[in-house]
Amino acid sequence: MGTEPITTLTLQDGRRRYRVKTDGTPDASGRRRQVVATFDRLAEARAYLARTRSQVATGSYVPKSEQTLAEYVETWLRSRRHAVRPKTIEGYRVGLAPAVRVFGTKRLDQVSKRDVADLIDSMVDAGRAPRTVNLTIGLLRQALNAAVREGLLQRNVAQLVDRMPQPQQEMAAWTA
Repeated sequence: MGTEPITTLTLQDGRRRYRVKTDGTPDASGRRRQVVATFDRLAEARAYLARTRSQVATGSYVPKSEQTLAEYVETWLRSRRHAVRPKTIEGYRVGLAPAVRVFGTKRLDQVSKRDVADLIDSMVDAGRAPRTVNLTIGLLRQALNAAVREGLLQRNVAQLVDRMPQPQQEMAAWTA
């Protein structure tokens, strides 16, 4: 395959797989970190290699994370301790509880727009008010924005989901 870092693997049943091994972004200490992925087709392997090299060169490459959403939410809440009051942190924890309950065991980089949309549907089906649903989505957006800034995610999937419309209420005055 020339100078490409793609090796051909022959399985016991005779099928071929293609393994890509290339440099990713260095770890926190500056040590080299390699990325390895295996594909069924050579074209997929080449496309992955080109995409990964391009992302590394532009600084937009995000390595696969083993951290779950629930673990990251706890990390994010701890990081907010010095910025907000303890009662606010508790409110954040309660507001994020539906998301953690529904897909908290998923890896952070595997949470999808579909997961967030399903969360909204399940909250509406459970009779939650639009304001409560929007609170949960807003907090999830904040947490995932922090993950994007930290380089743990490429994009914030919660940003892709629209907030629920809230009915406008007529203001009630005590006196005329």
